[in-house]
Order: sequence, then structure tokens, then C-alpha cells
Amino acid sequence: MSKNKLGLFSILVILFSLILYFQNWLINVSKPFGYADEFIAIILFLYFILSLKKIKKNTFYIISLMIFIIIGALSFNYKYKIQNHSIAIIEDIIGNFKFIFIFIGLQEFMKNNSIKTNFILKKILFFIKIYTFLLFMLCIANIFININMSNEYRYGLRSFSFIYGTAGHLINQMTYNLVLLSADKELNKSNNKFWTILSLIVMISTLKTRAFILCLVYIMLSYFFILRKRKKIGLEIGMIIVLVALTGYSQFEHYFLNEGTPRQMFVSGAISITKEYFPFGTGFATYGSSAAAEYYSKLYYKLGFSDRWGMSPTASYYLNDNYLPMILGQFGILLSIVFFILLYMVIKKIITDEKVSNSKNIKVITYFLIADIIFSSVQSSYLAHYSVVTILSFFTLFFYKNKIMEEN
Repeated sequence: MSKNKLGLFSILVILFSLILYFQNWLINVSKPFGYADEFIAIILFLYFILSLKKIKKNTFYIISLMIFIIIGALSFNYKYKIQNHSIAIIEDIIGNFKFIFIFIGLQEFMKNNSIKTNFILKKILFFIKIYTFLLFMLCIANIFININMSNEYRYGLRSFSFIYGTAGHLINQMTYNLVLLSADKELNKSNNKFWTILSLIVMISTLKTRAFILCLVYIMLSYFFILRKRKKIGLEIGMIIVLVALTGYSQFEHYFLNEGTPRQMFVSGAISITKEYFPFGTGFATYGSSAAAEYYSKLYYKLGFSDRWGMSPTASYYLNDNYLPMILGQFGILLSIVFFILLYMVIKKIITDEKVSNSKNIKVITYFLIADIIFSSVQSSYLAHYSVVTILSFFTLFFYKNKIMEEN
């Protein structure tokens, strides 16, 4: 890549990274911003197809499984005709598999191009640090006075949600902070303890169980890999899982076991669908996805969702706040198994890339990202939502990969 093209590309990466970071707010400014992650996913996937000369075995298996799932789910759409909007089906395919598009697209791009990742990361973090400091000041103020940046009380305190109305968006952003700050420490040898602590404080100020769990996981991984300088952890992972399970059980019980909650209804609905259509699913944009909510699925009338506030055609606030029930309902038993094999292969590939680096910072963030993806996917439609976790997470991982390739 020439010097001029490299400079232009760096500016575009910085711009799009910031758009994705603030995507939840930008959507309120203009709806097209909601498709920014899908746009980038498609561009990366097209780049992968057009520049591919030789495909590795692991990547071949990932693509083959993805195509198999897409063809299978499309056959369910054709057979049962629950969703008749072609646009909805296309949107759902992109939404469900954009993390694959991004993963293999970035892998191919970073292999073929030398990018000034150090420079790009510094510029992105310049803006994010200013924003994080503002959040820190506001979350402290929120403890003592009502600044109208809380949507509920927890543990006798006002939770902090900034301007988003829900704390989930803020937790996502602080997750990206931890990832990017760790990347900066690895690539630029920066001491980011101050900004890491601020990010953890802002995350905890949301008072959400998910925030407590992610902070706990990050701190424990940092302790084992950085302070204790462990090269690998075995029993320690089990300990982390037990602590996470104990911390999160009350929330799991509230959302999934209490009768009548939206997530419990989605779980019971997925079970009903699985039984009725066994061993098949109902196809794309039919259950649990954003497209199924926007192009209101016929299943929601059948299951009685249309009669519930927040799940009706005119107020669909809770219709895409799940993940596992969506996969099970749309793909059925057989394709769901194939999908989780696909997800396992991607996670395994991430871990393999981490081992090549032999870096304690990369170890921390790799296992933190995996924990974030797995836990958050249980709680919400994380990988399929317009949340930027996959983009910024894999983007940062390939900062690492680029450094590894330069050093070798």
C-alpha cells in the first residue's frame, strides 16, 4: 500500500472505529448509522472473496459450515413461509453471520497489508480517553445528585446509564475500552492503569450484574497472566466460572426463570417451536432477531407476544433481547448444533492466534473477549445485535496479529 493510500486508509479506520464506538448514540441522530457494522462486515467479506488466492483448512471449514447453515435456514423459510419479506431475511443473514464476515475479512486484510496500527490506536484512544473522563465525572456526580442519567435504583443507589436510557450500551463501550487500552499497552508500551481503572469504575457504576461479572473476569485474568506471569491457566478458569455463576445466578433466575418476563417467554417460546417443527427451525427473521421484530413475525401472534407491552408490533422493545432462544427457534436442533460447532471453531482460532503471540496482554484480552461474548450472548442478542463488540474486538485482535507478523 502506497504512503498516500496508507494515510487515507488510517483516517478511514479511525473515523469508522469512532462511528462504531458511538453507534448507539448516532442511531438516534440518523437511522443509517444503525447499518454501519453491517456495511463494514460486507466490505470485509467482499475483500476476502476478491483477494483470496489460497484458503486455509480452518477457514474453509468455517465458511462451509456457515453456507450449510444459511442454505438450511433458507429452506425453512421456503417450507413454512413464516417470514415473507426478502429484505428481512437478507438483513437477518448478515446480522447473524457478520462476526464471521469480520473475522475472516480482517484476517485476510491484515495478512495482505502493512497498517500503521500504532498510529491508528493512539488517535482512537485520544478521543475515547476524553469521553471516558467525562463519563467518570458524571457517574461520580450521579451518586450524590440526580443528574437525570439513571434509569433505575439498585442496591439503594442510582444506576448510571449516561444518555442511553439503558446501561447495556455503556457496559459495551467500557468493554471496548479495556480491549483497546490493552492493545495500546501491547503495541505502544503505554501505561494505561489510570484509564483502565476509570473504565472499570464507570462500568461498575451501572450497577448491572453483567458489569460486575466482566470487571471480575478482567481483574482475575490480569492477576493470573500479568501479576503472577502465568503462561496458561487451568483450574483458575474453573474458579472464574464458579464465581461468575454465583454472581450471575440471581439475574439468571430473575430474567429466565420468573414466569412472564420477556426472556422467559422467549425461552418457553423457543421450546414450543423446537417441539412443533422438530428437528427443523422456522428460518431467518422469524424469531428473536432484530429483523423478526422490525418485520413483525407471524410467530409472535401465535405465541401471544403481540398482546404484551414491549413485545407488540408498535412497541417492540424486548423482541430482540435474547440470543440462544433465537438460534434454537430459527435454526432448529440440527442446525443449532452446527452453529455452535461453527462458533467453537472461531473461538478456537482466536485462542490459536493468541498462543502464537506469547504475550501476557494478549492472553488477558483474548480470554476476556471470549468470556464477554459467551456470557453476553446468554443474556442478550450480542453477536447478532448492532452492538460493535465483534468489530472492535476482532479489530483489536488483528492489531495484535499485525504486530506478530511484523516481528516474524
